[in-house]
Amino acid sequence: MKTSRMKTTNRTLMIAALIGALGTGSAFAASGNIYPDEVNSSSIKLPKGASKDQTSLSALATVPQAQAEAAALAAQPDGKVVQSKLENEEGYLVWQVDVEHGKMTIQFSVDPGTGQILAAEADKYDGNDHDADQKKTVTF
Repeated sequence: MKTSRMKTTNRTLMIAALIGALGTGSAFAASGNIYPDEVNSSSIKLPKGASKDQTSLSALATVPQAQAEAAALAAQPDGKVVQSKLENEEGYLVWQVDVEHGKMTIQFSVDPGTGQILAAEADKYDGNDHDADQKKTVTF
């Protein structure tokens, strides 16, 4: 009797945890992949002292901006691109594509050599986005 009750309790707790994770957005999945919230590497390692201006960084990327944006929109199809730019992430070149979705902006990190999504992180706003203290980071 105790074993049956324990199994039911464990199953209930697992279902509750899954529903909670999905409800908060912490389990973001697209095409069966779960994206980390930080970039660890990309296919393009930046040389030491590389310029930070977009023109110089664009010369290193083989994936164009439009393709990086398309990759982000494929992961969040009901969103809208609000900004995209090349950035240095821990010595690696990455496209940062911000996609607005409801009251959330999701920042996708896209590999500028392959076009694959490397990471995703969301900033959730409570409607008062002019105050930086109101910004809450939600990771997937």
